[in-house]
Amino acid sequence: MAAELTRFVAERRATWDALAELLRRFGRGRLGPGEVEQLDALYRRCAADLAQARVHYPGTEVSLFLNQLVARAYAQVYGARPARWAALRRFYAESFPRAFWTERGYFWAAWAVLLGAGWLGAMGALWHPELAEALVPLPLRQHIAQGQMWTDSILEVVPPALFSARVLTNNLGVAFATFVGGLLGGAGTVVALAVNGLELGAVTALCLQRGMAADFLSFVCAHGIVELSIVALAGQAGLVLASALVSPGRHSRAEALRLRGRVGVQIVLGGAPMLAGIGLVEGFISPGDLFPGPVRAAVGLTLAALLYGYLFRFGRREVSAHHG
Repeated sequence: MAAELTRFVAERRATWDALAELLRRFGRGRLGPGEVEQLDALYRRCAADLAQARVHYPGTEVSLFLNQLVARAYAQVYGARPARWAALRRFYAESFPRAFWTERGYFWAAWAVLLGAGWLGAMGALWHPELAEALVPLPLRQHIAQGQMWTDSILEVVPPALFSARVLTNNLGVAFATFVGGLLGGAGTVVALAVNGLELGAVTALCLQRGMAADFLSFVCAHGIVELSIVALAGQAGLVLASALVSPGRHSRAEALRLRGRVGVQIVLGGAPMLAGIGLVEGFISPGDLFPGPVRAAVGLTLAALLYGYLFRFGRREVSAHHG
């Protein structure tokens, strides 16, 4: 066994030393693209050597050395924080806005469903009160019937952080259901968008009837535009999925779903983290009377301008660069 171990070390030592040297230079950020590929190849070879050492030479210094070397290589190659941040930056600077801009027609279609359903919900609630009972939850109807905004004392009952967490959880559920609904040929996506639009329209109409329109607008103006825009992004992603099933083109439906699904996932994942930020706005700024109406309106318009400015500027630029 000693002779075999000596021969094993003699045959493989050069590879181990080469990996150790590249790891040293990698930690200082001095590797070129070709050397990064070499680092990955050497890591895989050393991982294979480690597996062999564990089987044939367990407990030896060679096995312990390889274990430390491979663990160090894994941490630097696959767990490097700069690489993760670089990938995240590329996603939000390139992949996400490019996917949005390429499929922006579906985004406007999702908005159309939301607004159309909102108009129908408002008209239905005004003309047929029994429809409002089906669309608006009972606690909200009770507050509106008494002429009170349900958000007036919410911060006295629920801390802003907890309320923001609840909003985030609810919005993530809505976005996920809207996106996944695309797998039903788009029917699930359209229904999810329509239900949200109908409820929002009905609530708006009830507040208008009770002379509470100004209070309701004051509550929603800080977060409403961006929140609905992110729901529309989820709807866009769902409709992209649906397009692969309804109109796969030259591809099989499975292949079209794989290709289009990747674009849809990029869109919905790009918008999901924004829900956390808008949840904080809805929890800390929108309810109560800490911030006056003009401040809330300024916050809402600023956030909307930032969102659409980002999507349009980066999206148009990335698509132009990709085609150019």
